[in-house]
Amino acid sequence: MLRKLPHPMNFWTSTFFSVLDPLLCKVCGKCVELCPVNAIKTKNGGIMKTPPDVCIGCGLCVEACPFKARYLERRKKDMVPPKTFDDLYNTIMENKKGPLGKLGVAVKMMLRV
Repeated sequence: MLRKLPHPMNFWTSTFFSVLDPLLCKVCGKCVELCPVNAIKTKNGGIMKTPPDVCIGCGLCVEACPFKARYLERRKKDMVPPKTFDDLYNTIMENKKGPLGKLGVAVKMMLRV
């Protein structure tokens, strides 16, 4: 299910993200197979990139790597998940592009009063 989300960090995240040591990587692809959000991309020449804004920091790729080429690094800013469903909804709506996202939050706030 997470593989189909356009921005998985809006729904699930940790305080860490995956980093690759290119000197140790043998491009076996085990990390790519296990990544639940398809965050690991292969570039020309087999170099694998993991954008920190897509990686949810689950650590599955780190455990899967037989060459210990991946490790988790702490994010500069701690990611705190929303405490309630309403907070999650507000976060998702605020991140939507255009006026509809902000309008959705404003309407919901007005209906609470």
